[in-house]
Amino acid sequence: MKKFEFTHSPDPEQDQFEQLKQLAKMQCTNAEIAAFFHVSLDTLKRRLKDQEGVREAIEEGREGGKMSLRRAQYKAAAIKGNITMLIWLGKQYLGQSDKADVTTGGLPFEFSFTVDENNPDDESQAEG
Repeated sequence: MKKFEFTHSPDPEQDQFEQLKQLAKMQCTNAEIAAFFHVSLDTLKRRLKDQEGVREAIEEGREGGKMSLRRAQYKAAAIKGNITMLIWLGKQYLGQSDKADVTTGGLPFEFSFTVDENNPDDESQAEG
């Protein structure tokens, strides 16, 4: 893989492709990656387009970050029993929802109220 170089690297000893992967793994935006290397966003965009391996390093890092996040969510839900995470994952991957689908089989839904005139404390009762 051809090495590329930005004008400034915060850690010149570390391979810049590895730095790109690590930033992308943390889901950093392109603007944040550019700031890390002290270059303009336009410079990063040119490198993404023109230099071999730059786009691949970022894509590999971002996908790796998603896998790490998914692994952590699964661990929190399935292994540690995090109820909120179990519910969220069920909604995301199993099509589960909080919505109660109330239907009347296509018939109009009727709802009426009656007022008990003899009981001033009981202003209304629902009938359905």
